[in-house]
Amino acid sequence: MTPQAVFQERCLTIEEVQQRVARKKSWIYEQIKKERFPEPDDGRWYESEINAYLHARRTGKLNGRTPYIP
Repeated sequence: MTPQAVFQERCLTIEEVQQRVARKKSWIYEQIKKERFPEPDDGRWYESEINAYLHARRTGKLNGRTPYIP
């Protein structure tokens, strides 16, 4: 079994991330600098990390003072 068969993670472009979090690119990169948002890997974000961020935001486990922790 190849590694790709075991782990197939979808990677999102900045445009897809913007749509998911309903924020502009400048806000996303500002939050990355503040360590409050997942960092991209080679210019793309792992879908699971964005989902974890959104879940934390929805459940109130993420606020302006709490850094993003996957």
